[in-house]
Amino acid sequence: MPDWATAERAEASANACLATKIPFIDAIAEVCEASSADVTTLADILGHDARIGRRGMRP
Repeated sequence: MPDWATAERAEASANACLATKIPFIDAIAEVCEASSADVTTLADILGHDARIGRRGMRP
């Protein structure tokens, strides 16, 4: 079990990591729009990667 300070940093880090998914997929949506790619399909493909997941991948 981690100490209090480490647990607090882990929670903050996890929240920051999850918060970056939204602007990331929004930026990818702009790239897809410029290149006629389908961002919804791309996000679904990325979501199949267990390290990324589908949650928060809605442009």
